[in-house]
Amino acid sequence: MKRAYIGTAVAVLVVAAAIGLTQKHNLDAQHARETELRGAVHSIRHAIAAYHVKHQRNPASLNDLVSDGELRALPSDPITHSNTTWKTTVEENVSIDDFQSVTAKSAPTIVDVHSGASGNDSAGRAFADY
Repeated sequence: MKRAYIGTAVAVLVVAAAIGLTQKHNLDAQHARETELRGAVHSIRHAIAAYHVKHQRNPASLNDLVSDGELRALPSDPITHSNTTWKTTVEENVSIDDFQSVTAKSAPTIVDVHSGASGNDSAGRAFADY
C-alpha cells in the first residue's frame, strides 16, 4: 500500500513538473515573438523614415520600401506569421486653391505601421499598439 502511494505521489510530481515546464516554454516563446515583433515594427518604421529623407515624402505602400532598397524584404509579423497583415497609418495631403473649383488631393502615404494581430501580449498590451 505504501509503495502505491509513493508511486502515485511521484507520478503527480512528474506531471506537475511537465506542466510547469510546458507553461514556461510557452511563455518564453511568447516573449520571443513579442521581442521579434518590436524589432520588425522598428525596422519598418526606420525604413519609412529613411525613405522620407531620400524622397522628401513617405512611401505609398510598404512594398515601396522593398523596391527602393530600404528593406531587403518586408518582414513577417511574428504573431500572424504573415507580411500582409501589417496595419498602416496613412496621411493624405489636401490643398485648397481659392481660384480652382476642384480641391487637389495627393495620394495617401504611409506615416506609421502597426501589427495587424488581434489580442494582447503577455503584459496585456494590444498587439495593434506595437
